[in-house]
Amino acid sequence: MLILILAGCSSTPSEIKYYLLSSDLPNVTKHAGVAGNGNIAVGPVIVPDYLDQPLIVTVNDGGTLNLSENDRWASPLSRGIQTLLISRLADRLSGRRVGAFPSSQGFIHKYRVAVEILRLEGKPGHVVTLHARFQVIDSESGPILYEQEVQLETPMTGAGYPELVAAQSAATLQLADAMVSYFDSRAADLE
Repeated sequence: MLILILAGCSSTPSEIKYYLLSSDLPNVTKHAGVAGNGNIAVGPVIVPDYLDQPLIVTVNDGGTLNLSENDRWASPLSRGIQTLLISRLADRLSGRRVGAFPSSQGFIHKYRVAVEILRLEGKPGHVVTLHARFQVIDSESGPILYEQEVQLETPMTGAGYPELVAAQSAATLQLADAMVSYFDSRAADLE
């Protein structure tokens, strides 16, 4: 009996790792973008409840979920996606201010991009699938100007959680690029 108690005490807990979505990825090129005066707010970003939690969720074959006790988000996933989208839009749409919606600082914006993440799934060593919908809304008059549904698959370069998060980041940047394409194509109309 004593041996079992000592064996239980000698086990070392696994190290907990915290992750953020990031734009620091290889092969991401910047471009000048199209200048414009209409500020853009991004939000809200809606993420399914099962994903928007501290533990990183992966999907196993057959659709079952795996929650990693040792691999966690450093901030809520919805906020991480919003931050990465804002960063990418600000980088790609020069001359426009891009901020969060809602904003506690009273950020005045002409356009708002509402985002719904329908799926952001994958498991280490496979591909990440991102299925999302976004709407561009005229903040001044209220109508939806544009709506697009995007489905992307991003391969992983390795079989660990860092590679999973990198692939999720890359997929989120591709979603942002779809938004940039809309604003680029309508730059003259959206002043």
